[in-house]
This record gives sequence, C-alpha cells and structure tokens, in this order.
Amino acid sequence: MENVFNDLLMVLFVMVVLFVIYTIISYFRLKKTRKYYADLQNSLKKGDEVIFLGGVYGKIDKLTKTCAYIKTGNNIIKVKRETISQIIK
Repeated sequence: MENVFNDLLMVLFVMVVLFVIYTIISYFRLKKTRKYYADLQNSLKKGDEVIFLGGVYGKIDKLTKTCAYIKTGNNIIKVKRETISQIIK
C-alpha cells in the first residue's frame, strides 16, 4: 500500500512540475505578443497599409485614440485600432 502511495505522489509531483513549466512558457509568450501589439499600435500612422485580424487589407485614412478609418477600395470603414494585426511594408 505504501508503494502505491509513493507512486501516486511521484506522478502528482511530475504533473505539478510540468504545469509550472507550461505556465512559465505561456506567460513569456503572452508577454511577447502583448509587446508586439503595443508597439504596433504606437507605430500606426496615416497612410500605412494594414491587415486586420479578419484578413481585410486597407490603408489608414485617419486615426483617433480608439478608432481607425480605413480606406478599402472606394469605401472608408471605421474599425477599432486593436483589430489591426499587421502593417504591410
């Protein structure tokens, strides 16, 4: 009975260690992603060609603190700045 208890404790210990490692790796990936999007939002300017999270391409016509007006073809659409996922160079 004591042998089974020791095996169970060992398995539990390994699972806790793996969970801690996974949490640490996830934290640093999330931190890197947040930094990328913060830098992206700070670098937006009028005339940049951008891609949205949904895959729509457009050119920034006007920027406000929370919104961006994007020209797509002959239309201008208003979107939240956070939906811009990439600047096309």
